[in-house]
Amino acid sequence: MIDGMARSKLKRPDSRLPITLDLLKNIIKILQAFCNSRYEAVLFSNAFPIGFFAFLRVGACGREGSIEAYHAIKIENVEVTIHYIKIYLASSKTDQLGRGTSICVARQSDVRWNLSGQEVSVWIVGSSLIRNAFVHARSRTGGVNLGLHRIGVKIWWQGYGGMGLKDLESTIKRLMKYEKTPKYLVLHIAGNDLGKTK
Repeated sequence: MIDGMARSKLKRPDSRLPITLDLLKNIIKILQAFCNSRYEAVLFSNAFPIGFFAFLRVGACGREGSIEAYHAIKIENVEVTIHYIKIYLASSKTDQLGRGTSICVARQSDVRWNLSGQEVSVWIVGSSLIRNAFVHARSRTGGVNLGLHRIGVKIWWQGYGGMGLKDLESTIKRLMKYEKTPKYLVLHIAGNDLGKTK
């Protein structure tokens, strides 16, 4: 009853900010000023991005002896390769029975660039299908960047009705007059050439 009364009281608005990529970068930059040692700074500068990109709960990083220690990630459950970091969660807040699950965080140069403040440019070029996909993407949750803006990806959609292989070179040259060369180029083309080429 007392607990119910406590919950019924008006609570102050939560002033905490969600962790965004920009905020994560700023936190990592100032770790040296708040940590007791360089070891701690390096520890947290690696733990925070892994927690961010793997969507981990705070409890997964709980220290030994804490309430969350039961759900904490253990060193033997972490596999590091040149391509990814694989984390096995033996249990979690949403897995109280301990069925366990694995999470892979891909090692990508784009992510490292992003943490240093650089943007990754992606062009998607093609026929009217690309133009229509862009229109649909604008109304979706992830937006025109397909939710990849959180790791610094910026997508430039360029769809032209009736575009064929013969138009590809001139189109790319024209686009390069307005934007810098992208890191990635995604092409969806030649659908309009079906039945026209031998």
